[in-house]
Amino acid sequence: MSKCDSMVVGLPGEISEKYSYGGCVWLALALHDLYGWQIVAQIERDPSAWVAHAFVRRPDGCEVDVLGVQGQVDIFSPEEATFSRGDFVRFLAKSNGVSVGDIEREYLTEKPA
Repeated sequence: MSKCDSMVVGLPGEISEKYSYGGCVWLALALHDLYGWQIVAQIERDPSAWVAHAFVRRPDGCEVDVLGVQGQVDIFSPEEATFSRGDFVRFLAKSNGVSVGDIEREYLTEKPA
């Protein structure tokens, strides 16, 4: 078993759904804030850029999203970008047509407790 073998977490359906469909950005921000792990996003462009999926990458290379630790998370889009926290929040704000403050306020209400 390698260090990144999938360790799927058995979460209740409503939690799994919340942080899989749209809420992945809040989970990635929360894991970054807690552990300092690198934020990674799969980007779609049709025609404007938006986050198809967000997760974090640990220093050992393992990737973590709502399903747990994996060698590679599911690929929703072939374009991948790494972000600092500030750049990620600015990207989210721009792609959603809102302010950075709006993103930070939404994060405070949507992040995992």
